[in-house]
Amino acid sequence: MAALDTNILVRFLVEDDAAQRAAARKFIRRCIVAGETLFVPVSVALEFEWVLRSGFGFDKPAVVQTLSQMLSSVELSFESESALEVALALYSQSTADFSDALHVALGRIGCGDLEIVVGECGWPTSGGLDATVTNAQTFNQNLIHHCKSGKGTPRYPGKQIQCFVFEMYDEDTKPIDAGQFERFWGVKGGNGDFKYGLNW
Repeated sequence: MAALDTNILVRFLVEDDAAQRAAARKFIRRCIVAGETLFVPVSVALEFEWVLRSGFGFDKPAVVQTLSQMLSSVELSFESESALEVALALYSQSTADFSDALHVALGRIGCGDLEIVVGECGWPTSGGLDATVTNAQTFNQNLIHHCKSGKGTPRYPGKQIQCFVFEMYDEDTKPIDAGQFERFWGVKGGNGDFKYGLNW
């Protein structure tokens, strides 16, 4: 079973960089040909919605349509798929954030107190159309500010959000099936020097 991360899903679906999209499609096609199930964790679905909305300007109808199409795909297997379907319905019919709708949906299957942590989130500095040091610094600094602000979400106001910024160092031997950008997510280069600063 191959687990997909947010970046591969975004590059597969969003046509912002032809080379990266081609690489993501090649990776997914290879998995399908090999008979592997493409697994999407709940945390990836949650981050995927956020990236589409905040990074690419998708409005709610576009997000709902995209996630609905993904959930109906026979090639993808979602963790807690029934909860995601309920969350999407709640999200489309209310003013709640998708993360809050997901908390409610998880509550309906007995997981309402499940802590959702963003396992990794970041922006590459090279290897793609929008992969620049400036964009990476802006994205990660805004992410840190939001997570530490204590604003939380409408369902959980006043709560700090746990998130792991991806990542500390570049990885110059990381596989590049999805694109060259895979090796340039670090706040620091492979030599240990900071590429940009962040206020933690």
